[in-house]
Amino acid sequence: MEEWIQRLLLLQEKDLRIRTLEQQIAMVPAEKEEAGRLLEDAERQAKAAHDEVMEKEKAVKDAEITIQGFQEKLRSFMSKTALIKDNDEYKAALSQIEQAREQISEHETRELILLEEVDEGRDRLAEAKKRLEQTRDRVRDMIADLDTRARNFQALLDRLREERKAAFAAAPADKRAMYERLRQSPKFAGRAILVPVREGICDGCHMRVTAQMRMDVRKSLLVRCQNCGALLFDDV
Repeated sequence: MEEWIQRLLLLQEKDLRIRTLEQQIAMVPAEKEEAGRLLEDAERQAKAAHDEVMEKEKAVKDAEITIQGFQEKLRSFMSKTALIKDNDEYKAALSQIEQAREQISEHETRELILLEEVDEGRDRLAEAKKRLEQTRDRVRDMIADLDTRARNFQALLDRLREERKAAFAAAPADKRAMYERLRQSPKFAGRAILVPVREGICDGCHMRVTAQMRMDVRKSLLVRCQNCGALLFDDV
């Protein structure tokens, strides 16, 4: 294999690794945001569980106030009953007493149901708080890992960029000029520019090249695939 091909392959290897690292570093902010969304979701669930308990506890207090109100009415009705002489009024008073008792019973039953719901809600709240703390620990570790990864990738990227400078300088000027022009093309973003020809097939687009191109490649001439435009070399 000609030396210029080896040097371009080394340059290409640096470029492909640099691009991969740049993409991985660029993904870190999005991954941090995703971790943040996990925490936000756990916080929303904990808040919803807390709000539910507060709402149920308020309903219990409202029920207690309502019960107290009917109990006062009941006591008032009962105290007035002893003073009633008229039979019809007495019957009406007894009816009011019975209605007050029914209302008290109804609201006491409702209060018991609410108290059970409060207990259940507190259990859900405790579980939500537990999940929240676990999620905080998990997200903290995720962020720390992402920061470490970004620092390590950046250090490796800086080193590769320095190595690329040396590889670029070592490549023949005319060959690297063609390589650089292709590297700037969106068509070759993240793709190999210098690819082998194997059994007459371009390894870049997997299309057959012409017989003349195969001969030129074997002579280590600078040849571009007529299908995908990649630079070709003989892989023997």
